[in-house]
Amino acid sequence: MKADLKIDGISIPLDSFVLPEMHLSSSRAEMVRNKFALELSAEDIIKDMNCEYEEWVVESKKDDQICGGPQDELAEAGYPPIQDLVKIPDLVELTFGHYLVRELFNKILPSKNTRIKYWFDEVTNCLVTNTVITFEGICYSDQES
Repeated sequence: MKADLKIDGISIPLDSFVLPEMHLSSSRAEMVRNKFALELSAEDIIKDMNCEYEEWVVESKKDDQICGGPQDELAEAGYPPIQDLVKIPDLVELTFGHYLVRELFNKILPSKNTRIKYWFDEVTNCLVTNTVITFEGICYSDQES
């Protein structure tokens, strides 16, 4: 999956960005806060994330049944097919910026990040056009980066 990553408006190589295994929590206090923008093709998300999305929907529907009704905005929208989902910014952000963020980043980021400078923290916004989806968020870097 092709991706374009910018940190504070500057393009950076994907191997300098990592999704940490655990939240940064208290280590953020000693790091520098940065803004990132990750641009992906809507077509690539449809193609490469369809299985993960369908699996998520199956599990979420089970949760809805157990709890007696829809548990989030995705359920309230009727779990649209991924081709429709990628046109709805709030649902794209919820689904791929939160629920399936790890699965998405695992498809984008190299398996070995050799020049790590930036650590993902959270997605804060999602912009959608007909062909491009941009995830905006916060990441952190060491003081000397």
